[in-house]
Amino acid sequence: MPDSLVQTSLELEDQLSKYQPRIAQSTEDAGVEPFEVSAAERAVEMDIWKTLGLILLDRLVFGRSTFDLKLRERLEDMQAMLQAVVLLCHARERQSQNFIDFWSSYYSGPAFFAASLAVEDADRRFYRRFFREIGPEKALLDLLVILEKTWAASDDAGHVRDWFEMIDQTETAPLFF
Repeated sequence: MPDSLVQTSLELEDQLSKYQPRIAQSTEDAGVEPFEVSAAERAVEMDIWKTLGLILLDRLVFGRSTFDLKLRERLEDMQAMLQAVVLLCHARERQSQNFIDFWSSYYSGPAFFAASLAVEDADRRFYRRFFREIGPEKALLDLLVILEKTWAASDDAGHVRDWFEMIDQTETAPLFF
């Protein structure tokens, strides 16, 4: 890898690591959203995407193993934030009887990419539960099928396999929100 790419990647990693979201309080003049999103949800949302960027840098640019301490911590952080998504949505469901959870479905992409790197049984159980809890959409279940194939192939190979290779075997076209 060229030195300039390494340097740029290290700078991007540093900027992402230091990034702290500024959450603006919503006002009546703010744009209309299809559902109310709290400041807590916005903070989790921003951290999920920031952490996904760091995970992608770790794997695709720096080639870090899933057992590398830095990547492992980021994967654990992602899992904690995705758990927060589930908890925040459950709280909102209790407040509204006619609630459809669109917000958590937007995290199927980051969840999928992090889940594809899962090697521990506990982590895989979390992601199975996550994809089943965030919505009954067939697209999310298709992602889970691809993950199951990826995990099985990874176990057989003794290293993390690329989820993209599993798409042909599952005859699915993943849909990310």
